Amino acid sequence: MCRIIINITAMALSLLVIRADIIKNEVVLVKDGAWTWFNDPRALLVNSNLFFSYVRNSDGKTMLSMYHLGAGKTVELWGSSFSQKDDHNVASLLLRSDGSMLATYSRHHTDDYFAYRFSSGDPSVVNNWSEEKLVSSLGDRLTYANLVRLSGEGNKIYNFTRLRNFNPTIFISTNNGFNWSGPFWFIKTGTNGRIRPYFKVCSDNISRIDIVYTDGHPRDVENSLYHLYYVNGAFYKSDGSLVKHFSMLPIEHDSGERGTAIYRFSHEQKEQDPNDCIPSGRAWCWDLAYAKDGKPVCVFSVQLDNVTGPRNGIDDRIHYYYAFWTGTNWVKMLIAHAGRPLYPAEDDYAGGICLNPGDPTEVILSTNAKDPFNIRHLRDVPLNENERYQLWRGVF
Repeated sequence: MCRIIINITAMALSLLVIRADIIKNEVVLVKDGAWTWFNDPRALLVNSNLFFSYVRNSDGKTMLSMYHLGAGKTVELWGSSFSQKDDHNVASLLLRSDGSMLATYSRHHTDDYFAYRFSSGDPSVVNNWSEEKLVSSLGDRLTYANLVRLSGEGNKIYNFTRLRNFNPTIFISTNNGFNWSGPFWFIKTGTNGRIRPYFKVCSDNISRIDIVYTDGHPRDVENSLYHLYYVNGAFYKSDGSLVKHFSMLPIEHDSGERGTAIYRFSHEQKEQDPNDCIPSGRAWCWDLAYAKDGKPVCVFSVQLDNVTGPRNGIDDRIHYYYAFWTGTNWVKMLIAHAGRPLYPAEDDYAGGICLNPGDPTEVILSTNAKDPFNIRHLRDVPLNENERYQLWRGVF
């Protein structure tokens, strides 16, 4: 067992890091599945059954399977009618008010529709699932699915996607996902699809939805990271200041209508606290959850070009941040090095970081940095032998 205690701020916070090789009872759910982190929830634990969606590498179908914790086996429930070997196509899963399940999914910027299926009763029974249905003629090509149900709004279901102008877009169902209205253009920025904000969503499943989002893709835009939340028909900044009513959407990002800034991009090279900003570092959102007091917590990455040399992607470095809302301001902390990008063509892709949604004082992260928690140096970040990735668990 390897344990490291790191003091990361003057606020008496510490990060306990435990190497993932002490984790016991690892289970391989499927051997040829993939997903991206911009579709949620991708997995749901219902009683002793873990439902999870993925894109099957062998044929590119979007799949739903179930792992029975007691029996220790995986059961395949259904596969999509269409194929595309792309991790963007994983389904979002939602438990409906009657205990049945809804799944929505689409191909990656290919079709002007999204697909959905629902179970009649127990979702663990294969024959309880409907045939694939389509919400079509959307006027543009769609990507991503993020389902939220608000019991305080009569179990209204929201599906956060990317559609209009490559911008965040919302669909709504008021009858358990049988029919859909929209699209509602959520955040508007850029022209001709050149600017693509990325977002993560979480909800209390009663009345509130929280969103963190970027200016665009970090390869294209000098990304900052923002937060806003929805409640009772309107979107607000973190402090409760009104941004816009739902009926008046979209939020005009380029005109200054924005959520509260969590991380602000800056070119300024003067010496500054890396907890606040890495000069020329571009942010990308990774996960969002609620602390036990109900306030939002998020984790994100910041990428810096050409740290160890001029080679595209290979010499870049990525760093992980943890941020939480105190009720008056966002506190953010640099907590670890992510190492180098996964591959040169996507030099903002890190191994990944996520929160325990039940207790976001716990984080799981993937890095190939040799000494990921030595955060005194941002440019001296050597990599593991063979640049291998390791999983780490951190507890605040």
